[in-house]
Amino acid sequence: MAVKFFSPNNPFGALAGWELQTGANPSETEQRAAALGEDGDEIAWKGYGKDAALSCTFVATAASGYLTLPDAGAVVGGAHIDSISVAYNQEGFPIMTVNGHKHIDGTGHTTPCRRYRASVKLPAKAIGCPRLIECVSPSTAKAFMLTPAAKIDVRGMTYTLGCTHVDEKNAEGGHLAGDNYDGVETLSVELTGEADPTEFAVDSAWHLGTDGRNNSNTTATTSSLALEHHVAHTPVTP
Repeated sequence: MAVKFFSPNNPFGALAGWELQTGANPSETEQRAAALGEDGDEIAWKGYGKDAALSCTFVATAASGYLTLPDAGAVVGGAHIDSISVAYNQEGFPIMTVNGHKHIDGTGHTTPCRRYRASVKLPAKAIGCPRLIECVSPSTAKAFMLTPAAKIDVRGMTYTLGCTHVDEKNAEGGHLAGDNYDGVETLSVELTGEADPTEFAVDSAWHLGTDGRNNSNTTATTSSLALEHHVAHTPVTP
């Protein structure tokens, strides 16, 4: 096969407001069954259950409004979206990573799976990190926000959305069917400065699991927050 340049491929369908950077980077894995002889040495083997892990990165092209995210659990052309993450930084555009898988042996994902949709609105920014993450419902709720009087600021933020995926094998060890349960969102916030609880607010529906500090003799003190929220599946017509 000839050497290829500049040829990323997106197996996850059209994503408005995003420009493909890398992908699909398939990594195929096949399980192996073996039989041993009476002396303990292998006498036969056979591969089964082959599938491919897929991963793409995208850069945001929208500079205002809100970012559009795919649903975790969606199936596009047999490719199942396992998780989505969006990373903000102080010096660049938002980057989205979409991870998924596709079954090669068996029937693949031929029927829809449960889908999970983001419960927050991620702001589109040409550069930098948001100081406020609003909830979809109720529209007045804020999953995270810096208070107006805060002396600290956001240095990095990553939002993730995923679900637990279950696959069942057919009689020959190939794929028969799969589905999802327990959608989970997380929000990781990195702050410049030693955050005081009066300087940020977290919505009551989100669990603040980590509130940490990082101290150094050569850098500013930083703080890290880890938030978690579980979401129910959304009835979506495929």
